[in-house]
Amino acid sequence: MAMQIVNIENLRETDPGLAIEIRVIRRWVTRLVPDETCYIFADKYADGIHAVAAPSYKSAYDNPLALQGCYRILCFSCDDPPTYLKTIDRPISLRFGSTATVTPLEDSLIYPKLYFDFTEYENLVESTPAADVFTDFIGLIDHVVDAKTQDNAPYIRLFLKDGRNSITATLWKEIIVSNERFSRTALDATPRPCTIAVTAVKVSKHKGWFQLTSTPATYTYINPVCDQSTRLIEAYVSHLQLNNTFLVYIHQSSLILNRNQLGTRRPMLSRNILSSSTSIEKKSLSSLLELDHQQLAVL
Repeated sequence: MAMQIVNIENLRETDPGLAIEIRVIRRWVTRLVPDETCYIFADKYADGIHAVAAPSYKSAYDNPLALQGCYRILCFSCDDPPTYLKTIDRPISLRFGSTATVTPLEDSLIYPKLYFDFTEYENLVESTPAADVFTDFIGLIDHVVDAKTQDNAPYIRLFLKDGRNSITATLWKEIIVSNERFSRTALDATPRPCTIAVTAVKVSKHKGWFQLTSTPATYTYINPVCDQSTRLIEAYVSHLQLNNTFLVYIHQSSLILNRNQLGTRRPMLSRNILSSSTSIEKKSLSSLLELDHQQLAVL
């Protein structure tokens, strides 16, 4: 039987003649089944799937599949996603063991280097003990706090903003000590505004607010190249520019008003005008422009 390369989207059932060509996006070991290695694969169509290397594969091959490595995999099975670990919203997952044929491929740009399945804040769903549904989330970095548990284990809390929403993401020690998963040095060196994507996080609620917590499957990505990251930064910059525009016109208007009131005395900034959010909110940007031009014309 001739080997047939199939894309992830069309995987439905086990067929010994099927093969997939993928890039390894992420890799981790679960606490519940430490003998298995889990992966996130992505094919050239940018579709992703959860895959599991059975203990027999680990026994037959010395090395796990390399992160960012490209491979052709033959002789795998398609199973239901594990109920205890759902990292991708797809009805099937892959499983392969010692009978699998894994062939390294030359690295190619046709295979994406990133894969995310983001959930927006409004669509977050709390994880339950019966089924852990892990979530990918992206937000703007507001600030970072270093902390320690009662057992003196270090962890990091990221304070993120997703538009008007704020949320915290806690990264436990197993994540922050792994250079593959998180780099505090890179995060501190990145100019703001910047985004960070956190993958496979558990969602919980505290006093009505959503919180995110890392899992063994969590990876972080600073300013990932994706549409969601671009939109968040553009929205932040646009909002900042609008605020700066208001401050400039408020500042100019206050100087004009003070100059009219004080005559030849040195203009001073009116604290009342800058601090009065009520009066400012009632004036649109166009009205401030009009006021400014009228006052300047008189002068």
